[in-house]
Amino acid sequence: ERLGRVRVAELLKAFSEEEYLRQQAFSREAVRLLSIANSTRLGRRLYKVVVVIDLEGLSLSHVGSRFVRLCKRVNETFGWHYPETAFRFYVINAPLVFRTAWGVAKSFIHPITVQKFSILGSGWRRTFAEAGITLTTGEASPTSWSAAVRAAVEEHGPELLGRGYMPADDLERLGLR
Repeated sequence: ERLGRVRVAELLKAFSEEEYLRQQAFSREAVRLLSIANSTRLGRRLYKVVVVIDLEGLSLSHVGSRFVRLCKRVNETFGWHYPETAFRFYVINAPLVFRTAWGVAKSFIHPITVQKFSILGSGWRRTFAEAGITLTTGEASPTSWSAAVRAAVEEHGPELLGRGYMPADDLERLGLR
């Protein structure tokens, strides 16, 4: 998520709340489908993801009430529909004002959730390398998401991706194999 690079005024002018939620749903469904494809390829269930939030470019426009309300609605909506799918959150390029706000805000957040967050400074690339996290070159866009999902559907078939990953012995017991 490149939250800091969002041009808030343009986003709010171009998209309704419902259109933005639909786009966010597409992104989460793409991640879900890719998780199913990876689970199938590896033969074990994978459903947790690492979320990287890049705050480079964060400004006062990002704390305006309309944008904050939209972000809150996205988090509330998808927290119910995709519970416990985030393994870890890495916040990179966080300005001092965010670090200060996080220091206060985390006292109001459940300790288990707080433990999932890492606020990283300029050494984030080294931390990622040590954790085995590889990022794309920044070209992740709806087009590249679409291509990745299309490739997964072609490889595994729409039926498998629609029902999710199940170990082979479970499929046999249910008569689905």
